[in-house]
Amino acid sequence: MKLLNSVTIGSSWKIIDRFQIVIPALIALLVSLSGTAWALETETASAMDLPKQEERIQEEKPKSVGPKNSSANPLPGFSSSLRVQAVSLWGKTTNETTFRQGMSSLEWPVEMRLLEASYLVAVEDLVELELSLQACPWIRSRNPMEDYDWLDESYYSGRAPHDGIDIYSESTIDEKAISFDARARIFALRKAPAYVGLFLAYTNQEMDFKAYDTVQEGYGTWSDRTGSVSGPSCTYTVEYDIYQIGLSWRFNASDILKVTLDSAFIPYVKVRDEDDHIRRLRISQTNCEGHGRMLAMTMHYSIWNRWFVSSSCTWLNISTNGSQIQYWYGNDPASNGDETGMTAQGIGSDIDQKTMNVGIAIGRTF
Repeated sequence: MKLLNSVTIGSSWKIIDRFQIVIPALIALLVSLSGTAWALETETASAMDLPKQEERIQEEKPKSVGPKNSSANPLPGFSSSLRVQAVSLWGKTTNETTFRQGMSSLEWPVEMRLLEASYLVAVEDLVELELSLQACPWIRSRNPMEDYDWLDESYYSGRAPHDGIDIYSESTIDEKAISFDARARIFALRKAPAYVGLFLAYTNQEMDFKAYDTVQEGYGTWSDRTGSVSGPSCTYTVEYDIYQIGLSWRFNASDILKVTLDSAFIPYVKVRDEDDHIRRLRISQTNCEGHGRMLAMTMHYSIWNRWFVSSSCTWLNISTNGSQIQYWYGNDPASNGDETGMTAQGIGSDIDQKTMNVGIAIGRTF
């Protein structure tokens, strides 16, 4: 038993002696492996943190401030402008009717001072779209409305024929107007400083008139119709829908001056009017269609810090024809019978307009 114990104890010490040699070696190996693992982990962590560090560096870098006018014009190539313009419009709009007993022509003078507001958007020098609104309140015209009558005396008992106008009258008038315009320019041919392109436009225009204090003169056998009356004579409203197509030329004379010329054919015009002849208790309504021409020039001059001034000049010539219907809402005092409730249809009618306007504006580009 003692021998067994001694052998066991001796073997244990030998094992312990061997472990005394091996254990430090294992510890050294573990320490070495731990150091290697820590180094690898550190390198891996550094490699993994590198993108984050780069992101932090990028975040710390100052952001590009862009061009100085980027806040004013966030879309490259896109610009807009707002303009206010004072417009002087003059000319006339006429309605000429042909009926069985003769012919009559009403010439309404157009002498208005309008205020216009317009908004334009553009994409570089390629496309422009402009919307504008013009309005004029009631004002007194310096010239009268003129009414010419040529009558066939064969339809009137006791009237002898003669040459020239039979009855002529003048009436003082007040007038007002409102107009909406939409214009587009597409400059397909561009070689600075000159540009040529397509011009498209639509105009809705309404003019209103009030006539009063009429002075009338009869000629020849109609001399008994000479006289004058005070107070309202008639009211008149005419509305035009104008469609235009043509060419637009632009020349940039310098960085601050550009000139635009628009030349358009008007292939279609629709006109409607209403004439309430108060003294004869009769309403006349006309519908016409036709065509016309338009020529306009605009000069744009930049002055300071996106502000600009401009001037414009427009010539318009419209010719239409159609028919008129008349309705009597009371007994016409100028006739022998009672026409109350009667209508007359199929009366040939021509409505024409010849006007010109000039304007001076101030605006700002955004």
